[in-house]
Amino acid sequence: MKSHKEKVEGETPGTTGLACDLGALAPDEREDHVSNAQAVLSGVEAVRETSDGYAFRLPAEPEVLAGVARFMALERRCCPFFRFALTIEPTQDDAWLELAGGDDVQEYLRTDLVARLQEQAPEPAAHAPHG
Repeated sequence: MKSHKEKVEGETPGTTGLACDLGALAPDEREDHVSNAQAVLSGVEAVRETSDGYAFRLPAEPEVLAGVARFMALERRCCPFFRFALTIEPTQDDAWLELAGGDDVQEYLRTDLVARLQEQAPEPAAHAPHG
């Protein structure tokens, strides 16, 4: 039987061989997760590189935050190498979703997710200042 573990596409030399467990989600969960992830990521307003990953600015609206929570809950099952953080400041109208986990995770995010967000945006996602 074929393994459900698959190397993450975009792996570069020097990474530790990140692998997503495609069998961690049932087919209907995976379909829901892909659809929800696309919805969440389509709302990204800015991207900020962090010390070991990337942060993505999203509107802090209830339906967006519910989608982010569902994204994190399912993504961590199939990609357990990610560390997730969601920050919502009390006086801001946005939230920052951080995906991190080390140099290999940061490189994967840079070459896959961040690159795809920039390609799909009518205008490339703005890079927020570090800080």
